[in-house]
Amino acid sequence: MSTIATGGGMIYMSTGSSFVAKGASYLAAYRESDGSKVWSHSFSDLVYPSTNPPAFDSGKVYMSAGSQEATAMFAFDAASGEQLFKSAMSSQWENYLAPTVFGGNVYTDGGTYGGLFSFGQVSGVRNFFTSLPQYDGWTPAVDASGAYVYAGGVLHVIDPVSGAVRYKINDPVFAWSGYDTSSAPVIAANGLVIAGNLSYPTAQATKNGLVGFDVIKQNVRWTAPGGYSGNPAYADGTVFAASLSSGKLEARSENDGVVQWSWSLPAGETDFASDVLVTRNLVFVATASTTYAIDRSTHASVWSYKSGGKLALSANGILYIRSDAAVVAINLK
Repeated sequence: MSTIATGGGMIYMSTGSSFVAKGASYLAAYRESDGSKVWSHSFSDLVYPSTNPPAFDSGKVYMSAGSQEATAMFAFDAASGEQLFKSAMSSQWENYLAPTVFGGNVYTDGGTYGGLFSFGQVSGVRNFFTSLPQYDGWTPAVDASGAYVYAGGVLHVIDPVSGAVRYKINDPVFAWSGYDTSSAPVIAANGLVIAGNLSYPTAQATKNGLVGFDVIKQNVRWTAPGGYSGNPAYADGTVFAASLSSGKLEARSENDGVVQWSWSLPAGETDFASDVLVTRNLVFVATASTTYAIDRSTHASVWSYKSGGKLALSANGILYIRSDAAVVAINLK
């Protein structure tokens, strides 16, 4: 199953694979209160019935599905599962992260040779396609100032309305292996956008894993070498990132990237397996076997749960742990 989207008292998951059998490719909604299935939508009618992770916004669920010229952006009513639109787009045999919804538009990775699509959130009408280097496994971060795409060692800053590339900022110590970025930029504050080769192998510890791009000065503010698990999180002037190189959760200053404090994985644990989630008082990280809650004040683990994998947090305060075997829901309140 894909990563989890939450909203409207439900969670949403797709089968999330590039190559799936007919009938095995679908999007499903489950009730947050008890995990019961509310509705599902099959993509078996597509020529290539592959799916990507969903996103939720304003009572609707958005996701792209299909491959090659039989690819489309879909919108569904989140409560009933009714299909609201299906807008044609193109792709290759690729996986994408969940689309980004902002300012009445839906943005997604795509294109036969790589690029950024934008569709109207209500109408599904295509606004633009911007050609970019061909890397998959990403989604843009978007605010009123720009759509931010990190691909091929470059942060592309794109006009979110017209799709024009405004400028680019290069990663000064770029190294790459493969075509799957497996990350999305994180918009912080004060002009900081964090991106990088997050899952680059630990052996390449001298190469940049995190890069703090300054989109006001249009340069690189700081860098942090090594491999990182998934996307970092940002809150209150601090960047929280899970280092595969050191086996530590790092809390870095937004100003210069210096580590302010860190928390180490317990003995016997190996690599982190999740994005980082942050709340007012806790930071959540997971390995393949265990999820940990780290206190932001004491920097100590205050509790853990013996299930690991991908994490999501709903507006109702429910922490979701999606392993390969099951989904666990924990009420944080």
